[in-house]
Amino acid sequence: MRFSFHDNRLAELERELRPDDSPCPLVVLEPSAAAIRLTHFSAGRDATYVVIDDARYSSANITTASVTIGYAPFIEGTTLIYDLTDETLQGKARPFTCELGRSGRRVYAVLPVQIETIRIRLHRQQIEVEFHDALDERIEAALPFQLTANGGNTKRFGTYVCTAARDGRFTQAVPAAFGDAPWEIAVRSLLTGREERIKLRP
Repeated sequence: MRFSFHDNRLAELERELRPDDSPCPLVVLEPSAAAIRLTHFSAGRDATYVVIDDARYSSANITTASVTIGYAPFIEGTTLIYDLTDETLQGKARPFTCELGRSGRRVYAVLPVQIETIRIRLHRQQIEVEFHDALDERIEAALPFQLTANGGNTKRFGTYVCTAARDGRFTQAVPAAFGDAPWEIAVRSLLTGREERIKLRP
């Protein structure tokens, strides 16, 4: 089973997702919401992405809808839910209202831990990015982020949407265009909206 977010920014994330045959961690709490479809995907050891769709959106031209979302019995109360659509932390595993909005779709990431820090470093001409929890351990999951590189003279080399692999690691060779001048890397999580910056010298 394949799924497309219909968002070119998230193409790298889509490539890391795998079908998940286990029960979905999120559930719809309203019995009348038969048109609401939940599809979930594995993104590594520590993350599951859940896509919530309103099937009425395309057939009846519905442009706004909301539904109450709860959790499967096996989900711990400390589980964290991130709203990829709004790039924010939804909160811990408590029922919440999902506003499907104008697209009729919303995407959530379910993690057992909170994303606390973004680790950026340069190692052997490779840019390395990881996301760590409160114990400073790497979160083993495909996590999307925006990477921006700026030169010392504030020249922007480029902005890219990237994804840590399913083991939580991201590596990218330093582009030759960066040269030998000092430059700055900014990484903004697309799950939390938080940004970290580091100044590097190739």
